[in-house]
Amino acid sequence: MYWLPITFVSVTMVIALLGNLLVIIVFKCRWRTTGATQIYILVLAALDLACTFASMPRDLVTFVALRDNPPGTNESDCFIQREDSSMKGFCKVTVFLTYQLNFTTASILVVIASNVSNRQGHEQRSEV
Repeated sequence: MYWLPITFVSVTMVIALLGNLLVIIVFKCRWRTTGATQIYILVLAALDLACTFASMPRDLVTFVALRDNPPGTNESDCFIQREDSSMKGFCKVTVFLTYQLNFTTASILVVIASNVSNRQGHEQRSEV
């Protein structure tokens, strides 16, 4: 049953890669005007790509390691979390990057919502 998370992360990684590249291509090559929202969306796509490459390979490695050592055995902890692991630094760096990228993404989403809200407020005031 350990093939299910491996398949899910692999499919999600491919969809994230293709989807974000498509967003970058459309917004960079097809849009004639460049507003603040378009720039924020481009930045979001780039951050999502970075998060995809920072966290999903680590998840794949973890699930593959757990496939050979199912939970409940002495070796069920992933080699990334073991004290003697040479990959411990890799794990710490990717977890840190994932948190930072997700925090930055959330901050940019707040800015986009604020930008759209301000724009709608200006449109409503000009109608009155």
